[in-house]
Amino acid sequence: MRAIGYTQHGDIDKLQVIDKPRPKAWLGHVVVDVHSIALNPLDYRFRRGEMGPDVLLGPRLIGRDFAGTVSAVGAGVTTVGIGDRVMGMTLFGTAAQQISVRASKVVKIPDSMDESTAATIPLVGFTAYQIVHDRLRIQPGQHVLVHGASGGVGTYVVQLAKLAGAKVTAVASYRNIEWLPSIGADDMIDYTQIDCCSGTEQYDAFIDCYGNKSFALTRSVLKEDGIYLTVEPFPGVFTEPVLNLGRRQKGMVVVVQNKIEQLQELVDLIEAGTVQTVVQQVYSATEIHTAFEQLETKHTRGKLAVRILGEL
Repeated sequence: MRAIGYTQHGDIDKLQVIDKPRPKAWLGHVVVDVHSIALNPLDYRFRRGEMGPDVLLGPRLIGRDFAGTVSAVGAGVTTVGIGDRVMGMTLFGTAAQQISVRASKVVKIPDSMDESTAATIPLVGFTAYQIVHDRLRIQPGQHVLVHGASGGVGTYVVQLAKLAGAKVTAVASYRNIEWLPSIGADDMIDYTQIDCCSGTEQYDAFIDCYGNKSFALTRSVLKEDGIYLTVEPFPGVFTEPVLNLGRRQKGMVVVVQNKIEQLQELVDLIEAGTVQTVVQQVYSATEIHTAFEQLETKHTRGKLAVRILGEL
């Protein structure tokens, strides 16, 4: 079986096609013939070694999201069967012709959705849902700012915050300002012209989906009891809970959990047309280096998918 990964940390040129044994359908697991995966910033951060040495035990595959077709079912699995199209997220790499995943961590793909679109949803969908509902618990009438609103997480945060009843100010570049109202943004800020951490407007929450604004920079535009939240996991995941003690304005991070019922709810919203997916481009697996070059510009609109089926 062929897969895409790396054996050494470094730049895009470290990516290579790797031969791996075919997975088995263990107890409670299914084997999925992977149709498509999505690319996320975590992929290049891991590849660069920014998240620690992850190649000590052998080659590391890229990918967290996947969509494909179940080709084998392990003992005890009753929720899906052979031939079902499924999607989900795993931490163990998805850029392979086949993967083995827990059956309890997949959602069936609606008939109206193609696999490449489905593959782009899980990680950013979980992240956005947990930002809006688990961490911030956004309420009707609140005013939130979404920094990096045109990216993978940001596009979902804008829509879910709007559905929760909030007023949404979206921050992006001039390249994306014109279409952000179509996904629910009330106000837009072009960061190439205006510093979103200045001005007189104050927000109930400042959501940094881009990962380059610190809590200290945002405090002047937060209300007295406002919350700053970032998608960057370190070092705030350890320090912020302690630092928040005794202060009204609080800083938070989101650490994504694989809560499958949340993915199902998001898929239902997408199928109903209430939430939109934004996919800039679908690449072939043979174009993986080009796909990462685009991702690492940090100017992608929505998500990038990579087709694995028939390409490796």
